Amino acid sequence: MAEKDRKEFFNSLEEHSKIKLKVLTEYIKTWMRKVVLNPYDSGNCLVVDTFAGTGMYDDGNYGSPLIIIKESLDFIEQAKKYPNMKVKMINLIFIESDVNNYKLLKENIKKYVNISINEHKFNSINEHLNIAISNSTHEKFIENLLSKVDNMIPAFFFIDPFKFTVPFELNKGLLEKYNNVELLFNLMTEELSRFFEVDKINQSLKILYGIEDTSTIKNEIKDKKGKERINVITDFYKKRLLEVGALYTLNFDIQRETGHYKMSLVYATKNINGFDTMKDVLNKLSSEETSDFEYLVDKSGGQMHLVFYPKEEIIIKELADYIYKICDGKQIKSSIVKNEIKKHPYIPSSYYNKAMKLLEKDNKIISVIKPTGEKARKGSFPDESNITFISSKSKEIMV
Repeated sequence: MAEKDRKEFFNSLEEHSKIKLKVLTEYIKTWMRKVVLNPYDSGNCLVVDTFAGTGMYDDGNYGSPLIIIKESLDFIEQAKKYPNMKVKMINLIFIESDVNNYKLLKENIKKYVNISINEHKFNSINEHLNIAISNSTHEKFIENLLSKVDNMIPAFFFIDPFKFTVPFELNKGLLEKYNNVELLFNLMTEELSRFFEVDKINQSLKILYGIEDTSTIKNEIKDKKGKERINVITDFYKKRLLEVGALYTLNFDIQRETGHYKMSLVYATKNINGFDTMKDVLNKLSSEETSDFEYLVDKSGGQMHLVFYPKEEIIIKELADYIYKICDGKQIKSSIVKNEIKKHPYIPSSYYNKAMKLLEKDNKIISVIKPTGEKARKGSFPDESNITFISSKSKEIMV
């Protein structure tokens, strides 16, 4: 992105950027609760924003840094109301390479938390929140982190670049070295789609995907148009993430006002609960006339907004079929069934009860027995209950 364009970027928050930040907001608030309050973890977590920008748009809308700070403070205040919710420390790091943007970032954070911010060190905002800012680059920060930190607390990296030549090797380093790292990366699909087959960006593609030879992906994208072209760009990136250590990936495609796909938010994790949580977030934000995770423009009114269509019953039916295929004729614990659902490529486990109720209604569930030996009430599927599914072949239980 040219220097002029980069400065103008923060004039006002465009609609596609609003959706991007909505994904960040909804995921980060749930992620913090699950990580910080996990009794098996230390209660500490780290959030890193490596292209932080100014923290606030000129029109008053919050950028990613202030959103992350706000959600952190809100979470801490909520946790204080419940004695059993023990919060230790949330650590936030904001990186911005542009000097002018960095100065504004520092000032905007100072105004928001009402504390002077010292550079290149953690500033204690309260007993549960630390904030650090640095006038550095994404590359320098990640390289330094990889060279100096061997054991990482649960960490979420928001990587929202101004250009598409962000080295894949750094994502590879994070995923290979640390087990509890999650990435949300903005893949700039509009620019990539436009220039993909131009020889001049060949080296940039090698850097972006971490590959030596671009012929394979260029052959895949050849003659592709529209959404098919976007799918090649994003699917290949997700494939590369899986090759270097990610266990689960998702992407969320966002259109701009013109109807072109502006960006794809690519998510990578090794944690099945994080994967399930992100599925839930993306499902709620997706335009509902599509089976994919994507935000589409509603062109009829001349404005962009989330378009609602009643697709829930389709999702429930698909999940019910998925469960029955796994459990056909078996007796199995409810908690095991729910864990299997978390592996579904796009339906979150939040639909579990509704799908199970449909199976019960269709007489595919024979019984639900609680650990006490009592029969569970209809429509109830306690975690440790034993659920018996009828066999589709013999109509008998397969032991």
